[in-house]
Amino acid sequence: MSVGLVLEGGGMRGSYTAGVLSAFEDNDVYFPSIYGISAGACNALSYISGQSYRNHDIFYQYVQGDKYVSVKNFIKHGCMFDFDYIFGDLFHTILPFDYEAFKKSSVKFYAGATDIQTGLPVFFTKDDMDERMDVIRASSSLPFLSNIIKVGNYKLLDGGISMPIPVERSICDGNEYNVIVLTRDAKYKKSAKPEFPQALMKAKYHKYPALLKALNKRADIYNEQRLFCQKLEKKKKAIVLLPSEPIEISRYEKDSDTLMAIYDMGYTDAMKRMNEIKAMIAEHSTQTVSVEG
Repeated sequence: MSVGLVLEGGGMRGSYTAGVLSAFEDNDVYFPSIYGISAGACNALSYISGQSYRNHDIFYQYVQGDKYVSVKNFIKHGCMFDFDYIFGDLFHTILPFDYEAFKKSSVKFYAGATDIQTGLPVFFTKDDMDERMDVIRASSSLPFLSNIIKVGNYKLLDGGISMPIPVERSICDGNEYNVIVLTRDAKYKKSAKPEFPQALMKAKYHKYPALLKALNKRADIYNEQRLFCQKLEKKKKAIVLLPSEPIEISRYEKDSDTLMAIYDMGYTDAMKRMNEIKAMIAEHSTQTVSVEG
């Protein structure tokens, strides 16, 4: 048996997840398998390498710069996030990521993206992740605001389109029990109103009808997966960590104090349920996890 860790995305709401993962690292809590989408996948990298402080520092010091996220990036590169900076200078020089520790860790890591040719989720493992991290770039590439990322024969965008909360994949892989980290509060329900006008979606992605279908179903998919998480928790098959207060920010929030308040909330919320989480792992996980860092 095993306990999986499932991480939702959410742009700068990912500062909540960063706080949760720091609490886990401070308490030597690790999971044999981790499933991440978008910002969730980004946060997972440093947790697996034993460097959760990187996530804290990124949200506190580095997202404020235009190189990280800005309209300037979109005008220049066609993407709000400058992935060449995030997974280039920031990744290797400014705030070095321990790629060797990440690869050596016994943690199995799955990052989800959406195959725009089928509209279905595709998951990649550590074996697919070189130091450019194209897989993570793809998982984080929002429609309209990012370029399509090619990985092998796949054309990819944000994993949140097709599977925003990848708990079903975790269960399919044999993780009967899961700790699920969400970035929306308990009362949140995604609006059925499309995020982008239909005419704009068709003009941009007319070559990819399966993607258009997935975009139109996005709210239903998200709300159904949230409901599934609730059912799992009622059956004591999951522990769901979510913001104790609503997070009212945009995907591109830059204010350090705001992001640190969200980070602290994640840390505090995780600590409140730490004994439950440790008990679930002790009872239901037979695998030993090694993390270097």
